[in-house]
Amino acid sequence: MNFNFEYKGFDLQLQFAGAFGHKLFNGPRSSYNLFADNSSYRANYDLWTPENPNAKDPRPIYDDTRNVIGYQDRWLENGNYLRLKQAALGYNLPKSLLKNVFHNIRIYVNGQNLLTFTSYTGLDPEFLNSNIWMRGYDGGAFPNPKGVTFGAQISF
Repeated sequence: MNFNFEYKGFDLQLQFAGAFGHKLFNGPRSSYNLFADNSSYRANYDLWTPENPNAKDPRPIYDDTRNVIGYQDRWLENGNYLRLKQAALGYNLPKSLLKNVFHNIRIYVNGQNLLTFTSYTGLDPEFLNSNIWMRGYDGGAFPNPKGVTFGAQISF
């Protein structure tokens, strides 16, 4: 989805991308939250007890492999996201400042991957997985980098 705006020499370009209606398997979380040795609890651990039967996480059982099984559906998460892939803000200098030396001068700032709206708890819901059999599996790939560039376009 692209948006372009222009007003009094300023221009703003926004490009959004997203994906909706799918689940992702959070591989790193399935590895970090095994609870087999009674030592790897995260801060928001919602453990099952008889008083808390609707908990998100199972009851930890020390030295037991029932919580260590990696491929459980509790690691499936909503994969929906909306990302601002690119935002560019520019300004065209007025012709009165350019004299007859330049045809146009535009200064700009450009940002990539600045905002992501998602409930996914992994590093990035837009991870790259080239294996066709592992498309929805997040193996902890490095997230898409954020970047900001400044520049000028000069026409003679």
